[in-house]
Amino acid sequence: MSVMQKKLTVSVVIPAYNCESTIRQTIESCFAQTLPCHEIIVVDDGSTDSTAKVLLEFGNTIRVIHQENRGLAAARNLGISRASGDYIAWLDADDLAEPPRFEIQSRVLERYRQLILVHSEFTAFGAAISNTSIPYSPTYYPVLRTSETQHPFYAHELLADSNQGPGLPAILYGRITTALIRGNFVHPPTIMMRRADFKKAGPLDESMQSGCDYDFILRTSLHGEFGYLRQPLLRYRISSMQMSGRFPAGETMLENVRILEKLGSVDPLFYSEHRNLIARRISMSFFDAARQIGESRRGPALALWYRGLNNADFGAAVRTLFRILAPRPLMHVLRGIKHHLIPAKQTP
Repeated sequence: MSVMQKKLTVSVVIPAYNCESTIRQTIESCFAQTLPCHEIIVVDDGSTDSTAKVLLEFGNTIRVIHQENRGLAAARNLGISRASGDYIAWLDADDLAEPPRFEIQSRVLERYRQLILVHSEFTAFGAAISNTSIPYSPTYYPVLRTSETQHPFYAHELLADSNQGPGLPAILYGRITTALIRGNFVHPPTIMMRRADFKKAGPLDESMQSGCDYDFILRTSLHGEFGYLRQPLLRYRISSMQMSGRFPAGETMLENVRILEKLGSVDPLFYSEHRNLIARRISMSFFDAARQIGESRRGPALALWYRGLNNADFGAAVRTLFRILAPRPLMHVLRGIKHHLIPAKQTP
C-alpha cells in the first residue's frame, strides 16, 4: 500500500497545567490540520485554574484525562500510554501547530522507516517578538548559536523533490547522540514518533522536572536516526507562564548532570567510547549551575564549581570562579559595558 493510499492516524498528546488562556487556541490548531487528527488527548495535570472548564467546551471531540499534579513527564507518559494512533505527536498547551504539520511528519515517518523520530524548525510569537517568521531554534538553543549552518549536526540531507512525494520539505537526518551530549536542540513540542518506537524508547523519567524531555530525547537517539524538517511546523509561544521559568535557578543544569551520568547504565558501550566528552559536559553543567546561583548563593555555587573541576577546561573554570567571587556592583558594571559595546542580536 502506498503512502498516499494508506490512512495515517495521528494521536496528539497535550500536557496541560493552568493554561486556561492558551489551551483553546492550541486545540483549535489541531482541528485546522490538513490531515485530521485521529485523536487529541489532553492530560490535565491537576490544574487549579479554569483549564478543565475550557476543555469541557470541546465535548467528545477531544479526550481529556485528569490526574493529580505529577509533572510534565507523568502527563506525557499517561497521554502516550492511552494513544491508539500509528503516530504520536507532542504538543504543548500554549503552542500552535502549523496546518500541515501532522500530515508532513507522518508521511516522512511512513516513507523513511529508518527514522525513529522527526522534529522540525519552529517560529516564535509573543509580546517581545518583533518578527514571528524567523526560525527560532538558533535563538532558543545555545548549542546552535555559534554555527552558521542551521542544525549542523545531521550528516545527511534529502532535498525536497518529487521523489519524496508532493509536499515533503527538505529533511536532514542521521545519528545525533554525540551531538546531543553538547546540549539539546530537538524542540520537544515539534516531535512525532511511531507509537511502537515510543515503547522501544521507554517512558519519560518522572523523577525529573526540567530535564525529562532532554533525557528522553538523548536516550531515544541511541536507538536510531532522527530526522529534522527545515520547514517551521510549530509556532512557539513566548510568555512568563512557561514551564521553563518555574524551576529554581541551576536545577536544569544539575538535571543535565544526572542525564549524562545515566548514559553509563543505559548504554555502557557508548558511554565508554565517549567518556571524555561526557565528562567535559558534566563539568560544564556544574559550572553553568554555579553561575546561575552565584549572585544569591555564593557558598553552594562554590561547591558546585569544585565538583566541576574534574575534566574541566581551565579557562571555563577561571571565568566561572570570577563570576562567583566578583563583587556584585562590579558584575553589574561589566554587564552594562558589555551591553553597550556588543550590538544586541536581533530577536526574531
